[in-house]
Amino acid sequence: MTEAIKRNPMILRSCILYQFSKGKPIFETFKKLCKKFGEDFMDYPEFEYWFMRFAQGNFDVDHDRNLDPKTRSFTDLPVEILKEIGGHLDLSDRFILRKVSKYIQALVDSWDPEVTALKYMDGYDSRHMYSSCWKICRKSRVYKNFEPIYSDSDENLLDLFKNPKLRLNKLSILCSDDKKKEIIKLLERSNQKIRVKLLNIDDNLLQKPTIFHMFDGKALKEVTVRIKERYSIQNLDELDVFKKLEMLTICTDFCPSDPTLLYNFPRLTITFCGNCKEEEVSRFIKNLLQSTQLQICYLSCMWNSVDFGLIKSYFVEPETMVSDLPNIRRYLIPSTNEFYQINFGEKKICIKRKQ
Repeated sequence: MTEAIKRNPMILRSCILYQFSKGKPIFETFKKLCKKFGEDFMDYPEFEYWFMRFAQGNFDVDHDRNLDPKTRSFTDLPVEILKEIGGHLDLSDRFILRKVSKYIQALVDSWDPEVTALKYMDGYDSRHMYSSCWKICRKSRVYKNFEPIYSDSDENLLDLFKNPKLRLNKLSILCSDDKKKEIIKLLERSNQKIRVKLLNIDDNLLQKPTIFHMFDGKALKEVTVRIKERYSIQNLDELDVFKKLEMLTICTDFCPSDPTLLYNFPRLTITFCGNCKEEEVSRFIKNLLQSTQLQICYLSCMWNSVDFGLIKSYFVEPETMVSDLPNIRRYLIPSTNEFYQINFGEKKICIKRKQ
């Protein structure tokens, strides 16, 4: 029935006349009809023409528009002028502009959105109130709770993810299990490979269904994962996309118990967020040195939760010492002419593969 109505201009005009008779504002009427028949039921300029005609007391729905005098409209402006105007609009206004017509929508989508970062978070705030929102960074401005037009932020975000010119420096998705399905559904609807350099996620996104097939592997350079569950380390090893990164960063409350699960990652950063025992960390480092793939690894901690000076005391084998360099240790890599060099700093340990 809805499709039949959309194909009949006379019925559509009658629907506009009926809604006009209720005395609602023009844009509220347009949104109501969009909700009933779909956003593509009629371009906004066409709707506005009939609404304003009825407002002037002309109620004939079979009026021939070809009889009207020719007028110029916003859409008649040269593409270059429209692009110049768009360059001065903020993101909210651009999304409003997209609703004008299909022509304007295609035009807006051809512009660079100039969005550099996106972040989703949900959880409880300091008042113990649950909240969730997207934050969008564009031209040093941050948009929160992105709901500029239809009070439907997902549709606006979907339009953004669909834009083929979207290039993100950073995307953060820190969501609960309840919100994970909604996030995945939103990203899948875009039908676009997401081009982002740095991805920041919680470990629940490592579990199936995952999101990594939605990313452009050539663009993705770094991933940071917040590990909350011990089994999540194993999930990391099952994802080949991580093994090609310039850097995989793991933030964890505990020391990984099985370093072999990290043997296939050549570039690692491990940040200890909890109180890990120095003996466990020392044992982890020595086991990690058995990897044949490791190129570089940084270890750090938050809130001084690990004493790196104490860790150094576990590395006292005479053959690993370097004269005049008390903070350096060198471990030969079997069957090679290479070695791992460990540099013990006050707040960071660096392991590098060298010749």
